[in-house]
Amino acid sequence: MSRLSGVVRRWRGTMPAARTRWLLLAALLALSLLTAGCGALTELVLRASDITPTPVATATPTPGPQLLLAPVEGGPGTRVVVAGQGWRPADTIFIRLEDPTTGDGSQTAYAAAIVAEDGSFSATFTFPSDTRWASLPIVLVVAWSPATGVEISSAFRVIAPVQTPTPTPTLTLTPTPLPTTAANQATVTGGVVNIRQGPGVLYPILTTAVRGDTLIVRGQNQAGDWLQVQLAHGPLG
Repeated sequence: MSRLSGVVRRWRGTMPAARTRWLLLAALLALSLLTAGCGALTELVLRASDITPTPVATATPTPGPQLLLAPVEGGPGTRVVVAGQGWRPADTIFIRLEDPTTGDGSQTAYAAAIVAEDGSFSATFTFPSDTRWASLPIVLVVAWSPATGVEISSAFRVIAPVQTPTPTPTLTLTPTPLPTTAANQATVTGGVVNIRQGPGVLYPILTTAVRGDTLIVRGQNQAGDWLQVQLAHGPLG
């Protein structure tokens, strides 16, 4: 401002007084506009600092179709419940099986269901005993909508059935009965004879007979080397 005043004073000596007044007025007007512009700019900056930014809306992704199994493992004959969420209402859903290693699937559906208004469905099927599926460790249960082409799968772990061992039949020796006559009686001539429960030394001893005891012969084994005898008033052995 002081520099401008000095210029104005120099002009006063060389210019007419009227022109000097006009120049002074013009200089004051320019200075006033400059000051007003700085104030407006300052106010604009202050107002801009008070602006609250508008938050940008973020779209929430819509979940796609889902598939759940219960149970998730079992063997042939297991009843499996297939439940879905997020499917298009009124669509028909078919349930089939697929080999995860080869991608080969069943040609026929094991179950079918219609999607409800809330996008859910439920279907039940029995896991087959067919060797094609029962021999695999994992089988994919596939839900397929022909109307939309949507296909979702979930893994089902196959448990092999426990093989029950077949018991080996025990051979029971039935002695051949002999008629009770005087010829079927025997007398112990040795020291002590063990009367056993069966035809063999591995059978337990029931009683003993001593020299002079009379035995009644009731039968014999097929080899003919063991006799079934009975002591008088004694057990059969």
